Amino acid sequence: MVQGHRLSLTILTGVAVDGAGNVYVADESNHRIRKITFCSETTETITANVCDTYTSPSGRHTWFVTGIYKDTIPNAAGCDSILTINLTVIATPIVTVSTLAGSGTSWLYRWYRDIGSV
Repeated sequence: MVQGHRLSLTILTGVAVDGAGNVYVADESNHRIRKITFCSETTETITANVCDTYTSPSGRHTWFVTGIYKDTIPNAAGCDSILTINLTVIATPIVTVSTLAGSGTSWLYRWYRDIGSV
């Protein structure tokens, strides 16, 4: 039995390769001719400057500190695309503003600065 990402073949009765390198197998148990596509892993590097946190492109990770991280997402062919993320996390300062005259109430503000497009 040959098992793939989305396919199970049990009785193979023939294999052929065309001029473009595509592989075809005769799947007798399912009465079909199957085209087998071989995946190529791709890699990409991303540089990101963010405030406080960063969520990976796959959505599986959230990072809070500067570092170099890895993430995997499917590429256009459905194969793994390995991302290297050079991440700079900029902590936003917390500033306390005290009232010197008036009600005596103290407020806590968090200032965000624009660091440009990510």
